[in-house]
Amino acid sequence: MTAPQLAPGQVVAGRYTLRAMVGFSGESATYQAVASSGHEVVLKLFDPALGQRADVMAKLGQIHNAVAQLPLDVVVPVADSGYDTATSAPYVVSERVQQPSLEALLRQGPVAPLVAGRIVENIARALDVCHARQLHHLALKPSNIFVGPAPEYGVRLGDFGASVVRSTSPAHVGYENSVPWSAPEHLQPASALGPAADVFAVALLAFYILTGRSYWESCQSSPPDLRRWQAEVMAPRMAVSQRGAQLGLALPAALDAAFARALSVNPAERPRSALELAHAIVTAAGGTFRSDYAGGQPPATTVAFPEHEAPPPMGNPIAGRGGHPGAPAALGLPPIPPEAQKKPGGAKPILIGISLALLVGGVAAFVLLRPKPAADSSLPSSEPVSVPVPLASPTMPSATGASVEASASAPPSSSADSPPLEPASEKVELLVVCTPACEALLVDNENVEKIEEKTKVSLLPGKHTLEARRAGYITVKETVDVDKAMQKEVRFFKPGPMPQAPKLPCRRGILKKCP
Repeated sequence: MTAPQLAPGQVVAGRYTLRAMVGFSGESATYQAVASSGHEVVLKLFDPALGQRADVMAKLGQIHNAVAQLPLDVVVPVADSGYDTATSAPYVVSERVQQPSLEALLRQGPVAPLVAGRIVENIARALDVCHARQLHHLALKPSNIFVGPAPEYGVRLGDFGASVVRSTSPAHVGYENSVPWSAPEHLQPASALGPAADVFAVALLAFYILTGRSYWESCQSSPPDLRRWQAEVMAPRMAVSQRGAQLGLALPAALDAAFARALSVNPAERPRSALELAHAIVTAAGGTFRSDYAGGQPPATTVAFPEHEAPPPMGNPIAGRGGHPGAPAALGLPPIPPEAQKKPGGAKPILIGISLALLVGGVAAFVLLRPKPAADSSLPSSEPVSVPVPLASPTMPSATGASVEASASAPPSSSADSPPLEPASEKVELLVVCTPACEALLVDNENVEKIEEKTKVSLLPGKHTLEARRAGYITVKETVDVDKAMQKEVRFFKPGPMPQAPKLPCRRGILKKCP
């Protein structure tokens, strides 16, 4: 059996009206549809036989739940799933992304080299977010990568779990659509697929973005020559500049080394992130890469939800793991401006050091010369030692941008010689909108007291953790980079794997008898 091919106007699961089929791979059929609520969605129906595989259904549920916990600006999560009673076919539903897919974007030909580099960079950064959560796509292709407008060209990845479905029902149609972007290890059933397979796919996609053509000679026509591709994918690689020349396209030789590493037959020889490839493309196009990444290995810590940790070593390509260079270890603090880092210290640090030395010396002398209790005293002295400490300002900004009240017992400073405290950075307003409404909202692990339809939070510029909760839904937690007044939309999804498939009626056959 294959996925049901239904006509426009048919209703799936009693609430999704189909408009048109937009993709078919044998084991799955993808449709544009309208939900009973009026929202436009994308609905994917699977082979009904797949619904009898409890292991596959559980695996898909795990993948979809993991995707739902990632930032919405880098993934397209599943919003609903279940079984269609009319066809007994499992289905999944996701939003219809308004941004064009990479496939649609390149129908008129390749984009400018610098734009290609930005797109590849954003694909690599999105994958880094997924890989940090041990979530591997393994089925990247131009139709499930969505590209935003200039100048950022933000990327969202969809169709997670497609590799699981494809491996259970290897129809020729499905493989014909996927082989132009598949790694050699896809041919080896016993091999463990991981991040290296995604890096390999990004390299093939990067060649396609730069040229509008497949890297493989066997995939220059549709459908591709599968037997020839199996031999080609395991053979030694031709330099991309030479492959481009064969296709009548000019690619700089400066790209050859980066592509050679990313397209290595051996997964262990590929870089851990496709950012190296993006760096080479942007540099060859005469642009400036948006981090100081220059070919090293990115850290393996969590990208999507950074924890408070020590600052990364100098030269770390993605400091703070949020995709922005120079992010501080303490969330909420803006990065130190370069000019401030290079400015000579002058005499101020020397005066501060001398003051501290005098302060410590005075405390030590007081402790040593303090009168000791009488020798015949039967009780230890309970007289407290007075240690002079610098007085705090009544209100000081915390690392998270919230105001922390100083101790009420601390008297105000009366020293005329004390230098005035420098004012804190001006706060900006973050507007949080939850769908459905939030029941609890935490910013940098601190509860927001008043939650409204549009909750306003005042924060210092920088990175902040945002956690939204609602009973019966998956908790949303992500990092927000606040540099100006902005609005953040939070969308909740319900947890849980797909429901169990309905039991199909018994069908009598030559080797099967019904009770």
